[in-house]
Amino acid sequence: MSILKRDRSRPFILFVKYSLTGALVTSCELYLLYFLVDISKWFYLPASALSFGLGLLASFFLRKLWVFKNDDWHDTFKQFGWYSFILVINIAFNIGLMYWLVELLRLNYLLAQFFSGALLGILSFLFNKTVTFHLVTKTATNLPKALAELKHKT
Repeated sequence: MSILKRDRSRPFILFVKYSLTGALVTSCELYLLYFLVDISKWFYLPASALSFGLGLLASFFLRKLWVFKNDDWHDTFKQFGWYSFILVINIAFNIGLMYWLVELLRLNYLLAQFFSGALLGILSFLFNKTVTFHLVTKTATNLPKALAELKHKT
């Protein structure tokens, strides 16, 4: 009985771990940004770029190794490419959602960012779980074929 419960709760546990890594990395990014700007007297733009870049690397490796238990190093560059691609897509969708929620629906900008972040976080989790850290590793060379195989299995 406990095995069945574990199998059903696994996606939820993965999502919690995925969310925790996001919160941890965001906290570290903000602290590093503060440290670089206020203590080390860096200009805020390069400090922001550095903290964002290090946060991207940290979140990728935490999620690869801890959340999804993916220790296959052969496809790490491809995985990182997909992970980064999703991040760029999220930025674009976040801007669009923010505009729609704030300007058209007249939602408070903080509440709009919360809803946008939650939606994009869930979608990112699903994509990274099924493609970045599963299909890319499984197929390594032919993502369209792997997506077709996944579609036939469901």
